[in-house]
Amino acid sequence: MSPKPVSRRGFLGVVGLGAAALAAQGIHPDQVFQGFDGGGLSMASSGRVLLKPSLKIADVEINMRAATAIRPILPGNPTQVLTYEASLVKGNSSNLVTLPDNYLGPIIRVRQGQRLKVNFTNDLPEDTTVHFHGPCIPSNMGGHPHGADVVHPGKKFTYEFDILDPAAPYWFHPHPDLRTAFQVYYGLAGLCLISDELEAQAGLDTGEVDVPLVIQDRSFDANNQFIYLSTNMGMMGMMGMMEGFLGDRILVNGKPDYVQTLAPGTYRLRLYNGSNARTYRLAWQDGTPLLVLGTDGGWLPKPVQRNYVMLAPAERVDLWVDFSARKEGTEVVMQSLPFLSSMMGGMMGGGMMGGMGRGMMGGMMSGTSSLPQGASFQVFKIRIAGTKKRPLVLPTTLAGAAPFQLKDAVNINSPRTIYLGLQRMIWTLNGRVFELDAVAPDEYLPFEQLEVWDFVNNTMIAHPMHIHNVQFNVIERQSNMSASADYQTIRAGFVEEGWKDTVLVMPGERVRILVKFLTYSGMFMYHCHILEHESMGMMRNLMVGEGTHTMDMP
Repeated sequence: MSPKPVSRRGFLGVVGLGAAALAAQGIHPDQVFQGFDGGGLSMASSGRVLLKPSLKIADVEINMRAATAIRPILPGNPTQVLTYEASLVKGNSSNLVTLPDNYLGPIIRVRQGQRLKVNFTNDLPEDTTVHFHGPCIPSNMGGHPHGADVVHPGKKFTYEFDILDPAAPYWFHPHPDLRTAFQVYYGLAGLCLISDELEAQAGLDTGEVDVPLVIQDRSFDANNQFIYLSTNMGMMGMMGMMEGFLGDRILVNGKPDYVQTLAPGTYRLRLYNGSNARTYRLAWQDGTPLLVLGTDGGWLPKPVQRNYVMLAPAERVDLWVDFSARKEGTEVVMQSLPFLSSMMGGMMGGGMMGGMGRGMMGGMMSGTSSLPQGASFQVFKIRIAGTKKRPLVLPTTLAGAAPFQLKDAVNINSPRTIYLGLQRMIWTLNGRVFELDAVAPDEYLPFEQLEVWDFVNNTMIAHPMHIHNVQFNVIERQSNMSASADYQTIRAGFVEEGWKDTVLVMPGERVRILVKFLTYSGMFMYHCHILEHESMGMMRNLMVGEGTHTMDMP
């Protein structure tokens, strides 16, 4: 395949779009740039079970708007942010949880079989969309950054779709072309937690035991304003952008130095990586193993244990924790352990670059952040306080669907291969960059047909690859770095026994997945979820089942 010439506009220049409009809304450009009713089951062979669309009246209706705002984050001056503000129109109070004095958007809780309607208003001074990340929904509800799906300033859009997926921790964020990284960094993100009957029967679907924690990194100036993409970053900053923008303060649920108070008992901690580019290597500081119930697409077939878990941007992990025996006042610390993310030293081998690669090149790739990728730091604390709760019983088997089988793939001898590359300082997929409506001949996909895909990372940076509208299985990793000490620090942290919509592909790796698109055909996207990489072009369209199946259902 001959690579398509890279023609996408330089990302750093594009970030300036909308600055004047933001200033008119109170954000100054200098501040910005310093920095179960409803359908039968549908399943083809083994794999994930979805409900059929019902086209019924919405069970849960929400009014939501994206707007500029001021929120307290650090002590002292409040911070200018972008935020989702929401109110419940129809449903139960449990369907919508808002976080007071927080830049993060609401938590939407819905059940499989319900229909969700979100009346969205764009009160930003620039275009935006809302992308519900993870669930199977029609392509015209997916927040694609083209045509009629773009919501212009002052305009409205109604997102309405059936909740077909089983229980899983999904989320939502903007997806406008060239502005996703900026808008997410400034605060636009919210959660969409789906439950189902099996989860309810286990008593694991309540807010009392279900604790979502969104992990992000941000940088602030002396006035507590976000720093993002400074215009005077220079060469070091530009090199830092090649890895993705890294902040130097860790925020959890929108707050620094986060402490979650819990009574003695058993809980689910739903950890979300909401960072633009940072990957976390999560572990309890006291060495207690992590017990994992699920990942992006919901429960595993059975719990698995890890000493640490790798969590790349957009990935989620569902942990079972038992604090029943913890004494009042005890603190349990979640940390991110050190690792080498780019592995430049190992890939450059011996000689001059082998000797200086880790120090000089590793420093350059961390850009201007004082907290480089792969650093060690505290993420949050759990403080035990209150009346002891009756502990729940850990299920020995869960409701996670059995994975697809490689033998059932139609292209078992010729996997669909996506090469992750770099051309003239622009990130590419198969030598191409993003074009709003372009679909290459090899990006047309059959509907309801199991395929093998290979993500091949020929770059020196790790890439979390996300596919819209589908949950897939990771079945194999091959790495030319597998014998290195650096790779050993991360390899035991992958949790891939279940269902994923985002997978971290390390430098020198070939990651094999099994993919089947169900229920909806149409145009969807796949891209690196380092948001700066997406903006720089590492994103493409997929056309699923065109002319072979009923298209989008409103």
